[in-house]
Amino acid sequence: MRVSPINKNTVETWESYFQADWEKNAGRRQTALFARYFLDTVRLPPEAKTLLDVGCGMGDALPEIHARYPHLKLKGCDVSANALEKARQSYGGIADFEEWGFDDIEGHYDVIYCSNTLEHFENHVDIAAGLLAHCRWLYILVPYMELKDGKRLTVDPGEWHVATFDERTFDPLLKRAAATKVRHWLHPCPIAWGPPPAPLWKRAARKVKNTLLGRPPRAEIFFEVTSSGRGNTHGHANG
Repeated sequence: MRVSPINKNTVETWESYFQADWEKNAGRRQTALFARYFLDTVRLPPEAKTLLDVGCGMGDALPEIHARYPHLKLKGCDVSANALEKARQSYGGIADFEEWGFDDIEGHYDVIYCSNTLEHFENHVDIAAGLLAHCRWLYILVPYMELKDGKRLTVDPGEWHVATFDERTFDPLLKRAAATKVRHWLHPCPIAWGPPPAPLWKRAARKVKNTLLGRPPRAEIFFEVTSSGRGNTHGHANG
């Protein structure tokens, strides 16, 4: 999937980050926490039998999903071999894992779950359209209304996040006829980024400071995008 030459979110960068800094920066805890927020908020369609976690990292969302939906056949994919090695070690008993980027995905799934991945790509709508060709329902988790100096994010050298998401971000999928419905939910995520939560007094002080500075509380937006089935040439769901 092509991105701007100044977008730092390359395969090489992520491979290095997963090897050296992901666990140190509480990436595994964050992945599980986002999954819990999502599962507490959104109910997956009861007829779903297969789920692919795209951009699964070290796979830490999958045991959360398995605990809520033990009947689902699970698979995860990521571009990082380092992350996938850890994922297989930890969760190989409940899921299969593939070294796939967006354009490498094979098969068709009832559900694709994509958590905190698309904010790294300026062409996120095109990526979502591609994912819809491989599923019946696409669930996207991204930061809600993330701004820099009061402005929407764009590709900026050295920055991980390159896009701002609101309730209408994925409406173009309806106009393209790639989707028939787009739903969304908002969930506050005050402790989802960074290291484990600070003491209560520090969190209270930070909240007061952010209020005085006019900074909105951090939140996630969850999207459910129902595929139109156009572009799907893979037949029935399989893992």
